[in-house]
Amino acid sequence: MHAPKAPVKPPGTPAAAPEDLRKTVDEKKAAKKAKKARQAARKAAREAGEAVGADTADEAEDESLTEVKGIQPVPARWSAYLAKHNALVAFVAKVATAADAQGTFWAIENPASRRGGWAWWPEQADAPSLWDMPEIVELRRATQAARRTFAQCQFGSEYQKYTSVMVSARGEAELVRAFGAARCSCRDQGREHAKVAAGSDEFGSSLSAPSAAYPPKLNLALAEMLDRATGGRRETRCTPTESGPTQALGLNVGSDDPHVLQLDDDKVARSRKRPTFSLRSHTAATQGELSSRPVAQMNAPVATAETCAAPVQAAGHPVVRNLNDLLYPSWAKRVTHWRRQMRRCLTLAEYGDWRAARRMRPADLLVPNEAMLPAVRAWEWDLRPWAVGLPAVPTVPSSFEGARPATSIDVGRLEREMRPGGDLEHYPDRAILQQLRDGVSDDVPPLTGSFLCGPHTGALQHIGLATTKLNAVIEGGWGSTHSNLPYWPMRSDPYGIADETARAGKPKFRLTNDHSWPPAPRGEFASGVVGDASARLQSLNGSMDRSSWPEARLPRVHQVAEAAAVLQTAGARVTAAAVDVVAYYKQFGRQSREWHRNCAVTRDGFIVDERCCFGSAADATKCARASSLLVHRARKALQRFDAAHPSRDPTVVEWIRQRRAAGEALGCSNVEVDERWACLHALGMYIDDAGLVSIDDAVFDR
Repeated sequence: MHAPKAPVKPPGTPAAAPEDLRKTVDEKKAAKKAKKARQAARKAAREAGEAVGADTADEAEDESLTEVKGIQPVPARWSAYLAKHNALVAFVAKVATAADAQGTFWAIENPASRRGGWAWWPEQADAPSLWDMPEIVELRRATQAARRTFAQCQFGSEYQKYTSVMVSARGEAELVRAFGAARCSCRDQGREHAKVAAGSDEFGSSLSAPSAAYPPKLNLALAEMLDRATGGRRETRCTPTESGPTQALGLNVGSDDPHVLQLDDDKVARSRKRPTFSLRSHTAATQGELSSRPVAQMNAPVATAETCAAPVQAAGHPVVRNLNDLLYPSWAKRVTHWRRQMRRCLTLAEYGDWRAARRMRPADLLVPNEAMLPAVRAWEWDLRPWAVGLPAVPTVPSSFEGARPATSIDVGRLEREMRPGGDLEHYPDRAILQQLRDGVSDDVPPLTGSFLCGPHTGALQHIGLATTKLNAVIEGGWGSTHSNLPYWPMRSDPYGIADETARAGKPKFRLTNDHSWPPAPRGEFASGVVGDASARLQSLNGSMDRSSWPEARLPRVHQVAEAAAVLQTAGARVTAAAVDVVAYYKQFGRQSREWHRNCAVTRDGFIVDERCCFGSAADATKCARASSLLVHRARKALQRFDAAHPSRDPTVVEWIRQRRAAGEALGCSNVEVDERWACLHALGMYIDDAGLVSIDDAVFDR
């Protein structure tokens, strides 16, 4: 006899639990019967609650779920997790109990229980929630706390998402006023919810995670409820409306407006110091408070040390006169064929058929280091001498003593100021001074192969504009053009055209160098790469050594605005000015040993960008640190001007005296007093955008 086969499970059925966690058949039947009984009781309670017009079903706790702290026996891998979160619940209950004993208002928010009330959901009725924990049940009983459940869709959310809020007893009236009628009525009015916060999307990402953020109208309703419950007298009230939610326009990680809601939050004046989450923290600062504040510290330089100079390549290199002296013949043919295909693609784009150009664009070509002849692999080659009939030479690092970088900075003056006795002798960020003098490094390890890529579709679609932008690199003296391969190994990363018209409010297009290409591979191999497909090729941005990058804080708009408000306490006129540096990144020269990593393919050959560029993470970081250097120099110049032409306005003179005394009383150093207390101006620079505010009094010679 054969043992009976196990029943076939439908797709998606979870694997069976270990034997020690399985329920017997009788236990399962009993549990199912009890579940049906509870559902019937919940339905009756719900109907009764609706009949009297109160959330009595939500209030009822006649049946508690068993084992709300974890079904026993708890698997070992979950024991620490459950213990941690059970302890957090107990801590919350203790804090609320202590607050209630002192007469302090408190509130707790959590997803609603699905066991009854408006949020009743049979499939989830047995799922315990925070509201079923013994500590929270006891907290509610002991403090006579009030709890109400509401649907977030009534406050502009794309999700229904029932949520419960429990507050101390004295806040019950305001809680009911704010949320007592916020039941989901969308389907009754013929509307459907835009999104469902359950399950996963086609990429396996959770659909419930985005619903964690409150809609703006719910934030306002909660704030007004808390304000009134704690003694506020606001007359306005946010009620559920039919208008849609505020829509995010994108994602700017790390900014003051990460979801690009464009709510002008950075224009709000700095509030007075208040405890965290205090609603009174958003009251405007008084004149006395502003006069006692220092000017915000903007563009503070970080402390770094000089790094080792770029290494010089070994001597004794062989003679390389053409591609066949560099690569195996089969690889030389592949490189030549790729260039021919790319020329055909760009020719089609120039004829205006960008779709055909996109179809004809050759796949990215990865040429591994093993494609080079063994005798030449030890060097990085500068092939530009081929154009005048000379053999290739190894690349040479740029330095102040040797081949100086192509830069707009007066490196001779910079070197003098870095010496003892110079203005920059004690400047903390020594590493950025060194790189501005010798050439900015991208901190990428040496290339282990060449990667040739064509332009993105945006550049093919706007090929005329892309060509104009690339030619501007040559016309500005920031790069060079070559009809043949300029370096080997080399990277010709994709470039594109970004349309910034909507953000700028006028026609504006930016040429972008995609140093984040190729994207991280998904699956077994990096798709679309010809050559050694098993190689795990990293993008330039992905392979940068960022360990030596210090944290550089950029100024914010509200800091400049606050500085203006502080200066206005002097009683004199304050004037603001702004500076936008043209082609800021292009003013800084790149380390010449790394030029082969910053190439772009064109119909006629290649362009080598010898300056910093917009697409490099290293360039963005280091040019931001260069902004701090420019601000430092500007402050020194302004201080020298103020010393040569001191103010004669009696009000301003007395204001400076009081400010200096206040700074000294706090133990500030002379430098900090001069820059943040007894100053007539404030300056901040966000990469290439500078803002200056200054007391605008009459200027006199001594």
